[in-house]
Amino acid sequence: MVGTNTGMARALEQPGSGALSLKEFHQTMVTVRTSLFSEKEIGELKGYLLDENGAVPGRKAISDLFNLTRDLVNKMAYQIRQSQGERAKAQMALLEKEDELSRLKAELERLREENRQLAATTGAEVGTGFTETGIDSLDLAKAVCFRSKEQGHVLYRNQVQTIMYILYGKHLARCGARLTTEHPQMWEYGPVFPRVYSKLKDTSDDGYRAEYEALVTGHPDVAMDMEDTVTRCSWKSCRELLSVLTAAGSPWAAARGRCPDRKTAPSEDTEIRSGSRT
Repeated sequence: MVGTNTGMARALEQPGSGALSLKEFHQTMVTVRTSLFSEKEIGELKGYLLDENGAVPGRKAISDLFNLTRDLVNKMAYQIRQSQGERAKAQMALLEKEDELSRLKAELERLREENRQLAATTGAEVGTGFTETGIDSLDLAKAVCFRSKEQGHVLYRNQVQTIMYILYGKHLARCGARLTTEHPQMWEYGPVFPRVYSKLKDTSDDGYRAEYEALVTGHPDVAMDMEDTVTRCSWKSCRELLSVLTAAGSPWAAARGRCPDRKTAPSEDTEIRSGSRT
C-alpha cells in the first residue's frame, strides 16, 4: 500500500495545475480505490469530486484529498499500533499476575507440606493430648520383617506398611501416644509411612535382628503388640488387610474424602485412634 500511495503522489505532483483529462482522472481514481477504498466508496468519492456539470477537478484538488486521506490512514494506523501496545501491556500484566499466583500457590503448598511433616515428626496436633513414644519408623519396619521371617513369612513391602499401621492405631487407642516419629499418610490405595516406603528395599534381610532386639529391650509392650499382630496378620495378603483398613467409614476413607484429587492425604490421629477402637 505504501508503494502504491507513493506512486500516486508522484503522479499528482506532475507539473501543471490544470484539469486532468477524463482518462487521467479515472486512472487516478483506480489508484485511490486499490490503495484505500472499496468499489462503493470510490463511487461516492467520484460523486463528491465532480461538480454538478460533471467537470473533472484539477490535480491540486485530488492531491489535497489524497494527502488528507493519507494523514487519516496514518492516524488510524498509529491508533491501532497504540491499541495493540496497550493490549500487549495488559497481557504481560496478566501473565505476571498469573505467575505471581502460581508462586503463591506453590509457597502455600510448601508451607502445608512443612506443617504436615512437622506434625508427623513432632506430633504438633493442637488439643489432642497425644504423647510421643519416639520409635523410628524404619527400625520398627525392620523389626516387623525380622519377626515375620522367624515365623516363616517373608513379607511384601505393602504388608509391612499395613502391619505398621495396625500397630500405630493400636498404640494410639491403648496408650494415647504416637508409636513412631513418622506420621502415616493416606495414599490412594492405603495407609503409608513414606520414609519406610522409600528406604525399606529388602524385607528378608537377616541383619534386622538388632532392630528387633532393641525393640524388645526398649519397648517390651510394643514388642508384645507386634508379636500378636504379626502372628495374626503376616499370613494374610495385602488385599485382605487393606479391605478392612480402607473400608467405608475408616480413617483412610475419611482422609481421602477430604482430599479426593490428591495422591497423598494427611491423616488425623484422632480418627486413627477412634477407628482402632471399633
